[in-house]
Amino acid sequence: MKNVEEFKSKLTELNNIAKEKNNRLREEGFEDESLFEKIKSNVYEIFLQMIPVSVKKGNFSEEFLKFLERIPMNWYEALEKAKTSGDFEQEQFENIKIQAKVEIESLFYKVFES
Repeated sequence: MKNVEEFKSKLTELNNIAKEKNNRLREEGFEDESLFEKIKSNVYEIFLQMIPVSVKKGNFSEEFLKFLERIPMNWYEALEKAKTSGDFEQEQFENIKIQAKVEIESLFYKVFES
């Protein structure tokens, strides 16, 4: 359970950093960059919500890894669709989501394999 709390704490910290950057960039007039940080924060929040669900299901690591695999499936599909239709903006959004997922996955392995 100690690892779960450490993971949640670090993921919350990443989320708070993204929220702070979002606010700062918006105040400075960087709307696109602000939106990118908001998207990252939304992804962090999705996975923060999956922590208690994974704990309730029993085997935290196994359940959380299932969410890490299942949730982004639509993002990968949307990325391919955006690429084929030439929708650069949507492609950027999906890439940001996927990068945030990769960052969460990396953090997960760092915490649970140390």
